[in-house]
Amino acid sequence: MDTSFKNFDNNGFAIFKNVLTPEEVNIFRNECDRILLTHKSLSQGDTYYVRSNILMRSEIIKNIFLQEKIIDVIKLICGNGLLILPEISIMKSQYGGWHKDTTSVELFGLNFHNKPNFKVVNVAIYLQNNEEHGGGLDVVPGSHKTKDSFVEFYRNEENNYFPPKKSVIKKLKAIFFNLKAIVKDVLRSNNLLPVKYLRNEILAKADYPLDSSDTRAGKYKIPSEAGDVVIFDLRMDHKASWPKKEFDPESVPTKYAFFAICGANNDTTIEYRDYLLKRSETQIAYKYLKNYKTTNSMNKLAAKYDIEIL
Repeated sequence: MDTSFKNFDNNGFAIFKNVLTPEEVNIFRNECDRILLTHKSLSQGDTYYVRSNILMRSEIIKNIFLQEKIIDVIKLICGNGLLILPEISIMKSQYGGWHKDTTSVELFGLNFHNKPNFKVVNVAIYLQNNEEHGGGLDVVPGSHKTKDSFVEFYRNEENNYFPPKKSVIKKLKAIFFNLKAIVKDVLRSNNLLPVKYLRNEILAKADYPLDSSDTRAGKYKIPSEAGDVVIFDLRMDHKASWPKKEFDPESVPTKYAFFAICGANNDTTIEYRDYLLKRSETQIAYKYLKNYKTTNSMNKLAAKYDIEIL
């Protein structure tokens, strides 16, 4: 498949090879290690495996991302006058299922993503190869032009996504998930004999689905490697690439991914930014957007590359 930027409008995605050097990838990974080991911040909307607002929280990642060679490839897709939105995160060991990043837009009752000039993209940098352990992204080429089949699945009983409601059961499940993650990390770092049996029993249970269980027709596993940049339309059907077989997380490098939402300099990108601000009113994950302001150093970098950070 031709995955060059020239076919982006037809395919809905493109891959740019070897944008980051091996040294930059290593620095990036070390910084992800550091950030994910810090305490979660409720004001930033953190979860155990996700850290948001990352350019504000890491000078290292900010300087790696906001450099000419990365900005230039994004401009190939979005054009000059590039806008970078305040939805930028790093994720650890995530193996989610099929979705579109614009489903929540429709659930909010909005429709700007269906305008002809909509070009808002997700810029993904995976810090490991997408091989048998699932280190990257699966997509359905051309699905950014198809109707969103996920909307009805996620719509709540009141047929109103704004504001979203979480049941007590869902809240308890979230707490259990975070506690399980904490226990696993403690067990991995504890070599005392009394916990050996418990560690083996808990760590042996996989926290990810296997690729063989996915029957989605037309999917394409993007052959990304550490240091590549993958850019895809927010309306694209996509999911994390699932491992082909079970593996011991201790035997392979931790899976890390960086995501930054960027867009063309037009009205639909501004509408997407405004939609994000609405989410901050009710959703913890976007709480950091309340009273959000960019820093002087970010603005200087933006001016250097003739872009704007919203």
